[in-house]
Amino acid sequence: MRVCMVTSELAPFCGWGVGTSVGALASALARAGHEVTLLAPDHPRLRERFADVYPHLRLVIQPEPARPCLPAPEVARSLAVYESLKSIHADRPQDLVLFNAFLGDGYVSITQRASCEALPGAVLGVQLHCPLSIIHAENGHVHWDHALAAIEHMELV
Repeated sequence: MRVCMVTSELAPFCGWGVGTSVGALASALARAGHEVTLLAPDHPRLRERFADVYPHLRLVIQPEPARPCLPAPEVARSLAVYESLKSIHADRPQDLVLFNAFLGDGYVSITQRASCEALPGAVLGVQLHCPLSIIHAENGHVHWDHALAAIEHMELV
C-alpha cells in the first residue's frame, strides 16, 4: 500500500507530540511493508539527516505557501499541501493520505474531496490530536484572534 503522511512537524527535527507520533507511525508502516511518503516543511537539518533517521521512508519537502494574502497562514499552508498532494498523487497514486488534525493541514484537501473528487482512489484519513485552542487554554494563553479562530475551525471540521 502507498501511504502519504502530511505533517507540519517531524521529530527530531521539529515538534514534540505530533512530530513524534507521525515519525513513529510512518516508520511502523514502512516496517510492515508499506511504501510511505512524508510531506513535510523544510525543517533545519531535515534534508541532511532524513535518510539516517528514517531510512525506509520517502521525503517530499512542502514548499512555502505561494498565496500569503489569504486570511490566515494556516489556510495558505493547507492550500499548498493540497497542491503538493495533487502532484504526488499524479506521479505515484496513493492508497491512503493521512493528515494529522494539528493546525488543519488537511482542510483544503478534504473539502476538495467532498466537492470535486480530489485525489481519486485515495482514502483520506485524519489522525486526531488535541486542538490548538485546548493547548492555549491549558498554557494560560487567553488571547484569541482571527488566525486562531481559523485554525480551530480547520482542526475541528
